[in-house]
Amino acid sequence: MALEYYKAVLEFGDEGDDVLFLQRMLRLCGFMDPDDLMDGDFGQKTAKGIDTAEAYFGQDVDSTCGPILWKNLYDYVWKIQHQINALFEAVVGYAIAEDGNIGSHGMETVEAFKAVQVHVGDSPDWICGPKMEAALQMVDYMRGSGWNESKEAAVNAPSGGSGNYEPSKRGQGISVAIRRGHRAGEPGACALGQQEKVWNQYVGDELVPMLRAASFDVLEIRPTLSDETTLTEGPAIANAAGVDLFYSIHHNAGGGNYCTAIAYPGSTRGIDCAQKCVNNVSSALGIPAGAIIQRDDWEVTATDMPSIISEASFIDNPDHVSIMLNGGFRKEAEAHFKTICEYFGV
Repeated sequence: MALEYYKAVLEFGDEGDDVLFLQRMLRLCGFMDPDDLMDGDFGQKTAKGIDTAEAYFGQDVDSTCGPILWKNLYDYVWKIQHQINALFEAVVGYAIAEDGNIGSHGMETVEAFKAVQVHVGDSPDWICGPKMEAALQMVDYMRGSGWNESKEAAVNAPSGGSGNYEPSKRGQGISVAIRRGHRAGEPGACALGQQEKVWNQYVGDELVPMLRAASFDVLEIRPTLSDETTLTEGPAIANAAGVDLFYSIHHNAGGGNYCTAIAYPGSTRGIDCAQKCVNNVSSALGIPAGAIIQRDDWEVTATDMPSIISEASFIDNPDHVSIMLNGGFRKEAEAHFKTICEYFGV
């Protein structure tokens, strides 16, 4: 169960159990104050707790919890559990189980932590403050090389943000293949005076500059309407380049009223990316979210890396056509950009 939380990307305004779990982890590790409400609502105090944790671990301070911060928090809690077992098991009366949830905030860990706090004369607030850091021999444990006075000052600023986070560099070291579906001689779905390959082109033309502006390394497959790169050739090009993600832009036909995405059956990472895509496209375009399709289509089968095929809207649905022709291409591209950032946790 614990590993599932490494994938959740949480940001300001989110609500639910993942946020509540994050708040409890931040509190136990000493990054949120005793009076901060554990309510599952990502607000200013949660953002500040994240900023404090990110600065401590030497991460870029961006008020967002992604896979890197989750891993650091789990590692920190694991160290707390380990130290309680190594130094204070006699006080607690039992050893905290090191099972599949190691590093997870749970009641066994919380109660053991409280027992040690009482033993060392600390206020039993379940927070790893200075006294417990010393008792557990964790002073400066995991403090990252990125910690510096400017970050510390930014974390303590009323706004909560650091000013050091650089969105233009979030994609450094990440390569993505963007395929605009269908080739020059293959228009794809056609209806109501529209051609799918043209819609795919418009969305790709908006998306690629966004990714490059954020320092992603983008491999364009079928970059222009005159390009004849075939469906078979696309995955081979991406495989030869060794990209980290294959992302194919398509649009649907059949008169439906939903957006969906296709991933290879059983591909955990592909399905995760596809679900993020559907959620973001649905939100951006106001089109109902359909179920993820797990199917061995060529583009998700022949690729060596995680891959998805986006089917954002229906070209033969008059309402969808109206949406797309009135700012929808840009909105869809923004949804894909958000999906890719969320997938990589940047």
